[in-house]
Amino acid sequence: MNQALTVAYHEAGHAVALHHLRRVLPLSIHAVNITPNGDRLGSMRYNLTDKEREHQNKLIDRAQAGEANASELNKYHRRMFDALAVITLAGLEAEKLIPQARATVSSRDDLEHAEWCIKGARRDRRAALLKAYTTRLVRARRESIRELAGELMRKRWLLGGEVMELLTTVEARA
Repeated sequence: MNQALTVAYHEAGHAVALHHLRRVLPLSIHAVNITPNGDRLGSMRYNLTDKEREHQNKLIDRAQAGEANASELNKYHRRMFDALAVITLAGLEAEKLIPQARATVSSRDDLEHAEWCIKGARRDRRAALLKAYTTRLVRARRESIRELAGELMRKRWLLGGEVMELLTTVEARA
């Protein structure tokens, strides 16, 4: 099996999950690539949107002033950890869309990262729900993952705007 194809599906899985969760955790895709760099075989880079950064800064300011309670902070962190766990696990789950694919080194690193995010959720039941949700998400969006992986195989590197345009087009056809 072509390792570049596995990496393309893996990175596409991350990007599709982030695109799907953009209303829960407003992040913007900066770039997705399948170009090896050091020990990474590819990457999906993202940034907080200006709106989310502003919300985060206000929450920090309120916490420092003693105006935000622990429940509000915990809810925000749980939302962040849950979304990051789903985005991370989606890369692993997307690899399963390729018959006879073998996990990449990136997959093992992502699994460790997902486990760390899920520990942030601090509930085994919640972890199971996040994993089940990710599996359903990847299966439901498999056409988006396939198309994005194909585009990554052709170009090796896509900017966030290109990724968003492609995913929006695929979703409109569905």
